[in-house]
Amino acid sequence: MTSSNAAATSSNPSSIDIGPAAADLSAADKHAHEVLAALAHELRNSLAAFTSSLPLLEQHPARDEGERVAREIVRRQTAQLRQLADTLVAARKSGAAAGNMESSVEASLPAERQKRAAAAEETRPAQPATTAGAKRRVLIIEDNADVQLMLKTLVEFWGHEVWVASDGHAGLRAIERVKPDIALIDIDLPSVNGYEMARRLTAHPLRRRPYLVAVTGYSAPEQKEQALRSGFDLHLAKPAEPTQLSELISNCPSRSQPV
Repeated sequence: MTSSNAAATSSNPSSIDIGPAAADLSAADKHAHEVLAALAHELRNSLAAFTSSLPLLEQHPARDEGERVAREIVRRQTAQLRQLADTLVAARKSGAAAGNMESSVEASLPAERQKRAAAAEETRPAQPATTAGAKRRVLIIEDNADVQLMLKTLVEFWGHEVWVASDGHAGLRAIERVKPDIALIDIDLPSVNGYEMARRLTAHPLRRRPYLVAVTGYSAPEQKEQALRSGFDLHLAKPAEPTQLSELISNCPSRSQPV
């Protein structure tokens, strides 16, 4: 072989040894599949507990509307988690890589978030129950329909007036229209996220705004700091403890005046 032929052979991409890279990819795929399997297993363990509990919870008729709503949400979310577990198993069996698994899972779940974002509008609340203590005007901005409904039902049970919105734009409009005393705001919202909402509401010193509470699954210390820097008065990690939330709403500073 001449030196020119040797050079041509060495520069040929087909001669590159891809063995180590292929081995790394194979190991990564194996690890991803193992993680999927473990996740599906643990999720199914939790589902077994939920599924076994439901018949016990439903031995007797619901005593009131709040209990009926709570049972309905538990049933619906249990079915949602079961579907997620099935999707994880299917993704693993099909050999989907971890990067494709996320899109596979999302494609299989109901497109409720997109529907809420497309038709997100504030909902006028039902007349609240009358209880002792300060009655507040409360706005809940949350795009998960079940979380929103359950929180609305609970806060109304405490005797407050409640409005809801399902995305950031609808939430900003509701704040202008309703002028609530307190707003419970998720961070991961369609259209305008919670951080940006807080920044907009605190951008002008004379703007009328409620007491702003981030109620979110983003619970890391740096995420809490980001919420407070954005303009939230308080950060609560989901699930918020009901007693703490009740006391917060009843005792929050009245901020529906220029600040």
